Amino acid sequence: MGKVKSLVAIGIVALVSLSIVGCKMVQKTPEAIQKEVLAKVGDQKITRGDLDKAMAPLLAQVKKQYGDNFMDNASVKQQYIEAETEQLNGMVDQAIVLQEAVKLKTVPSDADLQKQIDERIKFMEQMYGGQEGYQNALKQAGLTQEEFQKQIKDQIIINNTLENYVYKDIKVTDQQAQDYYNKNKMEFTTKDSGADVSHILVKTKEEAEKIEADLKKDNGKNFAELAKQYSQDPGSKDKGGSLGFVNYDSTQLVQPFMQALRTLTKNGEISQPVQSQYGWHIIKVENVKLAFQPFKDVQKQIIEQLTQQQQQTKLNTDLENWKKDLNVKIYTDKLNK
Repeated sequence: MGKVKSLVAIGIVALVSLSIVGCKMVQKTPEAIQKEVLAKVGDQKITRGDLDKAMAPLLAQVKKQYGDNFMDNASVKQQYIEAETEQLNGMVDQAIVLQEAVKLKTVPSDADLQKQIDERIKFMEQMYGGQEGYQNALKQAGLTQEEFQKQIKDQIIINNTLENYVYKDIKVTDQQAQDYYNKNKMEFTTKDSGADVSHILVKTKEEAEKIEADLKKDNGKNFAELAKQYSQDPGSKDKGGSLGFVNYDSTQLVQPFMQALRTLTKNGEISQPVQSQYGWHIIKVENVKLAFQPFKDVQKQIIEQLTQQQQQTKLNTDLENWKKDLNVKIYTDKLNK
């Protein structure tokens, strides 16, 4: 739901960038840099200055952690550019929905907007202990009252458009939830569910495939022997690859390993080679114990999950169509040049 979150979040943000970008040996002024267009949504332009304001909170955190010269750190620089790209895409999506809201007539009346804005501000004042605390919060964020009200207004319009147009026909039925439960029961195991797990860890896929072939010759009966001979996991090798009893919902082992493990539900079942950051695993289970949460206990959770998935799919589809209608252009190549 990352994109949905980016659409409805209120940012209390502001920053004036002091970056200098060279172009054909001519140095741009800070003012020119701030006006550089990073995206176009219809007739609306999103500039470097707009993006800098939105990135201000993250920029402050990064500088605090890595210093003012954080861009000299290749890894941090890459992560920051990725964050800028994601933020820019989110700003484009917000601009798209705000423009489409006018066409769809999902913009609340001025009176309704003002009422909701006043309610939000009242809530903020209560949260910050009164008018003075609220004003101090705005000041610390470098945000004026007018700018904050504009952000609240945009959020209200976006929420109204999502609820009354994009999502209005989405409804997950109890039967759909039941079908999902029946097809994905391993997602709803109890903490008692698990198996005695063994694995063989090697460095390359070729090694894993050779061991897999050897296992098939003996129907997996030689698993412990091959683990002692080939496994490169020092913690389990001498025990025939045994990791002991592992719950199917365990978070102690890496995700690719656990994803493969959850597909093994029969005693003696052996996985195909599975890659993780440690190498290639072949996994075997014995003494499998399966117990599932009752459907009624997870029904609400499933409906919420499926609803969110359908909402995201519908939003993505609408955004792609609207981007074409508005001739959206995004110039990510201009980020941090």
